[in-house]
Amino acid sequence: ALTYGQKAGLAGAVGRVYVVGKDMVEGRVYVAVGRGHPALFSRRVLVKRPAEWLVDIDDGIYAEDATTTTNTITTTGSDVVSLLFRCQYKCRYGQPAKWCTVYQVNSSNNNKEGVVFKRSRFTRLHGDGDRIENGWLIVEFDEPQEAITPGQAFVMYNGEVCLGAGEIVCPGETEGEKGETGEGVMMCCM
Repeated sequence: ALTYGQKAGLAGAVGRVYVVGKDMVEGRVYVAVGRGHPALFSRRVLVKRPAEWLVDIDDGIYAEDATTTTNTITTTGSDVVSLLFRCQYKCRYGQPAKWCTVYQVNSSNNNKEGVVFKRSRFTRLHGDGDRIENGWLIVEFDEPQEAITPGQAFVMYNGEVCLGAGEIVCPGETEGEKGETGEGVMMCCM
């Protein structure tokens, strides 16, 4: 099973090829040449809400030394999402903690109106379309994150204190998709 960011052995490929996404419904893998390809990096991720927070988040948790992010989620005049807190996170073993802003989805919204999360078109794990559940989290990174992988744990921290962890549902639109070209991304069959 290939994972996001993994080097993929692709016969005849010019250069090293890395997995940038998977379509489990159609049995496709998306790859791109080069470790720094923009299709490997996302600014947002959709995360299932932790089954239980390890701290009381109702009061808001704001790290004192948090830097201000220039990225902000805006809605179209509705309360579809709300700011929960800024924190540090890890989403792979051995990763240094990095900063993010965490928002919560306040209502189920299956018709995409007002939802501010755009999934990567290189990722489709189930036939559930663009389903986003009430209580799920939309996380916005201060810096684009490499190889966001569905199914992995997304762990949130305030310094040394673990706030909670949720399962990664899918990465957001990649830096390579912002121009809508997806240039340099190839599709292969699994």
